[in-house]
Amino acid sequence: MSTERRSGSTDTLDPRGSALLPLDAARRIDAICERFEQALQSGRSMPIESCLAESAGDGLESATLLRELLSLELEYRLRRGERPTPDEYLPRFRPNENIVELAFLESAATLAEAIPSFLVDHPRYRVERLLGSGGMGSVYLAEHRVLERDVALKVINPELLSDRGMVERFRSEAKAAARLSHPNVVTVYDAETAGDEHFLVMEYVPGTDLARTVVERGPLPVSAACDYIAQAALGLQHAHEHGMVHRDITPRNLMLTGDGRVKVLDFGLAYFVSKAKTVDRLAVPNLLLGSIDYMAPEQAADPHSAEIRADVYSLGCTLYFLLTGQPPFPQGTLLEKIEAHAKQPPPAVSDVRDDVPAELSQALDRMLAKSPADRYQTPAEVAVALAPWAGVDGAMRQSRRGRRRRWIATAAGILLCGLLLAGWSAGWNPFGGHALDVEERSDEAQGLYREGVHMLGQRRESQMNLAIGRLQSAVELVPDFALAYAALADAYNLSGDYGWEKPDDVFPKAKEAAQKALSLNRKLAEAHLALAFALDTYDGDSRGAKKEFLLAIELNPKLPAAHHWYAWFLIQHGRPEDAAKEIAQAQKLEPDQVIIANNAGKIAYLRRDFPTAIEKYRHALELSPDFPKSHRDLAMVYAETGKLDQALDELDQAKGVTDDGRDLDSARAYAYARNGHARQARGLLAKLEPLADHKPLAYSIAAVYSALGDKDRAFAWLDRAFREHSAGRGGIAVDPRFDGLHSDRRFKALTKL
Repeated sequence: MSTERRSGSTDTLDPRGSALLPLDAARRIDAICERFEQALQSGRSMPIESCLAESAGDGLESATLLRELLSLELEYRLRRGERPTPDEYLPRFRPNENIVELAFLESAATLAEAIPSFLVDHPRYRVERLLGSGGMGSVYLAEHRVLERDVALKVINPELLSDRGMVERFRSEAKAAARLSHPNVVTVYDAETAGDEHFLVMEYVPGTDLARTVVERGPLPVSAACDYIAQAALGLQHAHEHGMVHRDITPRNLMLTGDGRVKVLDFGLAYFVSKAKTVDRLAVPNLLLGSIDYMAPEQAADPHSAEIRADVYSLGCTLYFLLTGQPPFPQGTLLEKIEAHAKQPPPAVSDVRDDVPAELSQALDRMLAKSPADRYQTPAEVAVALAPWAGVDGAMRQSRRGRRRRWIATAAGILLCGLLLAGWSAGWNPFGGHALDVEERSDEAQGLYREGVHMLGQRRESQMNLAIGRLQSAVELVPDFALAYAALADAYNLSGDYGWEKPDDVFPKAKEAAQKALSLNRKLAEAHLALAFALDTYDGDSRGAKKEFLLAIELNPKLPAAHHWYAWFLIQHGRPEDAAKEIAQAQKLEPDQVIIANNAGKIAYLRRDFPTAIEKYRHALELSPDFPKSHRDLAMVYAETGKLDQALDELDQAKGVTDDGRDLDSARAYAYARNGHARQARGLLAKLEPLADHKPLAYSIAAVYSALGDKDRAFAWLDRAFREHSAGRGGIAVDPRFDGLHSDRRFKALTKL
């Protein structure tokens, strides 16, 4: 027997680690395990059940013996190249499911040599050890030989990819999963093939899954359980917005990092298990049993009918598990469990523990409703519903006692929920010199501020709405938080600049927030910068804007955003050489910031230096392959240079990663119009024009008519754009899309406004 494995255990069930187990019982277990191990080595069959029957001890002795026997058998099978799964053992050893799960987790952690031959000398990856196994396959920790980055390699069970059609679907699902980019989703980098084996290359997430967390710690505090499920809901919402459903949400598919962040695993893979399930549910229980405890009734009846509300049900089952240590319907056979999910009311969580608020029990009941129509309709609604109880788990985060996070929904219905990021560097004071009376509120506000700023950098409509909510919450917690007011002004500015909101609705708010920040700290460069942007973009006050830009740079010459935004001001006001110098300075200060890299390309585009623009945009895409703005802006360069197919390809790539279909439609219409495809362009215009009453599309529509040579309609839409304070109008004189209008007197009159 493995002495190292025994002596390294700290579990109280270990006969050598606990005084609770008598010495004679420990000796009895040793003797049984020795015979069992000898049988394994000789190839003889000795069922674990027969060994358990030899034990004459109490429940503790039986549980300890089961764990030891399972560890031995799993180690032996894995060394032989087999792929055992918990689903093979769970029906045999009820009600000891937790021991089965723990044995699998411990065995996986000790079997570094159980590496498939096709991965041993892989040219790109140096495989270190097995991380775990399941019905979908096995996961290995590896290092990318060139990038020196840890990755996780998930080798897919060959039974799930049984024919060419399934392999093609696997590649398609992997491609879709790779487009997801969210803090609560494990990133997929690549999908590869080695002979008949297929594997995914994924982000390596150091930590443990929520199943093991509960096995090791027991049911979680209410605040931690709600926090983890709300985070998972945010990841699922992101996938839902990109047209994806998970279909296999269980505690084992939710990873918990050391800093308390939850990440959702295995997007795109559940399809293959569902495909296998349709063959014969009784013949392939290993593919179904592990997930049926968390599966929505409609999904069990027809796996292909599963949509986002099935994921909501699975989140409810997982929350129940986190709170109680078991799924809602833990007893019975496979078919009995399916029947229970379909017909039995969910057991009340309050029957298991008395510290669950009645309102939370009601929210859980709604998640577990039999009919999809009676559940929360999106994961985002789940996150909002759990917000009042989503506190911070002190044991996991080393947080101060009693702290709770405020999760808020704004009056406009913005869904404000998510993970507070790690704290700021020690000693840094973001409040412009104003002391705080309540340290806990200060710490929470800092977390909200940092997450809001992170979301601003994503340049996505859904993220911007969430960012506004985070920053509003920060200033509600700490009313003299100057930096948060400045960041809130940035968020409003960007919402108007990108056309996500009408300028009249957001730019006045941006100026108000910037001025509030300045009233708290007159020397805050970020506040002067936000005010400068609003003055130039909305008010057309170039003199006042220039003064604020220069003041921001003077106050903080190392602020990348100051040089970045000032470069944008300079290019729009006819100073291209100075603009190029400023954007270069911004890149020097922050070389890995994708929006700065992207706008270096945009400045080259506005200077009509199209080769340089292409080079700059490609560099931005190297920094962030899924940054939608870079794909969209690169498409505009291709449109200008007669490369329609390449323009359309870039827009197709952007489609999978952006929230703003209207912007892509207007860009596609321009590309068609610019390259002589008037019918397609006018077809898209017919779709866009009715939307202009609700979204600021006038400037983009005018550009399409300009490319079509329809000057009258182009100027009619430009007049409207100027009346609506369109964010794009300030750069009309340098925008290549309007070059054909320069000789018209109406253009000269317009640019004097």
